[in-house]
Amino acid sequence: MKNSAIFATCAENNQEYYIDRVITWYNLYYPKFGQNTDFYIFVDGQLTTVPQLDGCEFIQLTPKLGRSSIVKFEGYKRSFAEALKFLQDYEFITLCETDVRLCNFDKLEEYRFKNGLFSSIDERHHFIETAFMILNDKNARLKMMQYFLQNYDKDELFEFYFQYNYNFNYVFTSIRDEGLIPNKNYDYICQTNLKRE
Repeated sequence: MKNSAIFATCAENNQEYYIDRVITWYNLYYPKFGQNTDFYIFVDGQLTTVPQLDGCEFIQLTPKLGRSSIVKFEGYKRSFAEALKFLQDYEFITLCETDVRLCNFDKLEEYRFKNGLFSSIDERHHFIETAFMILNDKNARLKMMQYFLQNYDKDELFEFYFQYNYNFNYVFTSIRDEGLIPNKNYDYICQTNLKRE
């Protein structure tokens, strides 16, 4: 086991779409970070076929919980909690979801091995961007894990829980672009729909 991990979450429904996103994510980031970092995907449900990606482990969580509303996102919240539980022995953990496109690798490397909690305030929606978070505070991770293991079905916006309960350092810049890359420099862009090339 290495001392750092990068993880993402995934749903088993519409498997072709989600797995295509996972493969794109893996091809972008594993060549850059795989030498000193373990990669994991936490799946809400059971995959029909698990992709064989060297150095990337798939953790499948059953039964599938899904998402009953925009804020009551049971499957995602459980996946996040189970990820923190599974990865608790790592010193350095980064959540980088499969729809995140990093633009500033140097800045990521500057903070990926620093102690603390690091993220950004999304420029479009003005709240914390939870699709990319550096979680290098073991006490905070334990609190997050315990909270979501008990409250994954709570009617609560995921972002607000982090923004109002933890002292994140908002050192990055980001925007949720929802498909189009804006003509501006950001450290990362979220909710992208880029296709594998």
